[in-house]
This record gives sequence, C-alpha cells and structure tokens, in this order.
Amino acid sequence: MSGGDPGRVKMSDVFHRAAMDGYLDKLKEGNRKQMNTHDEDGCTPAMLAAQHGNLDALRIIITRGWVAYCLVWPVDGAFAS
Repeated sequence: MSGGDPGRVKMSDVFHRAAMDGYLDKLKEGNRKQMNTHDEDGCTPAMLAAQHGNLDALRIIITRGWVAYCLVWPVDGAFAS
C-alpha cells in the first residue's frame, strides 16, 4: 500500500492482507510461521483479523497454528499478580 494514511499498515505479507480483508482461502494455505509473523507495526495476522472484525479469518488463523502471547505490564513499577 502506498500513501500516508496512518490508520493503515503497510502490507508486505500476503497473510496479513488476507487477514485484514478476509481472504479465507489464502489463509488456509498458511503455516504456523506465517501466522505468527509480525508486520512493520508489530501486528500478526490474528491481530489484524480481530481489529477488522474478521471472525472467520481469526478462526482459520488459530487452526493454522497461531500462538497467543500474553504480556504482563508493570503497575506502579511492580508486576501485577
């Protein structure tokens, strides 16, 4: 993609584009590594599918081996328990 729209990410990966736009057949071709690759903004295909409301795409991404990472952010300098 080109242009200066800050709300859109640059798409260099076909699986990120497929997740955003709901191209389910293309997502079914992906493997675990492709489903866990971060784009220029740090987003995975799963994050983009969720952000764009593509529930069917998200379901496919999960079955193709997406790994969910859970981060714990510090609260007032200490980790929440």
